[in-house]
Amino acid sequence: MTHLTFLDLSRDSGLTDTSAERVTCILVNTEVETVRLVGTSLSESGGQVITAVAANTTTHVSCELPFTVGSTVLEDVKTSTRRNRAHRFILGNATTHYTGLSVCVCVCVNVYIRHTEVTHPSFSSFSERGAESYLKRRL
Repeated sequence: MTHLTFLDLSRDSGLTDTSAERVTCILVNTEVETVRLVGTSLSESGGQVITAVAANTTTHVSCELPFTVGSTVLEDVKTSTRRNRAHRFILGNATTHYTGLSVCVCVCVNVYIRHTEVTHPSFSSFSERGAESYLKRRL
């Protein structure tokens, strides 16, 4: 999927509620982090369309809408972008944490040997030490 850091449509005063559907297509098909629509002619209905997309994605971390969309739409956008920033922060911390961990494979050989001696007839001829070396070669 295409990734955009910044989409600035704020100087497009011809962007109205009928254009909001087209903007949402861009936002859905492209991972956009920041959207600026401040200088547009969007009203409350167009703002709600944009807000619905912002609420259903985790990539939007900032969305600037004009005051003409109303306070409820602005609050909804604020809530969804705050959630997205928190999600990104948690994801970043988890990535940093798990990248720093070393991978360790531990095999409890004795338990495995005892289990396979009972269930698998081919191990019946192995001694415990022979089965342990066999398992080490296989891993």
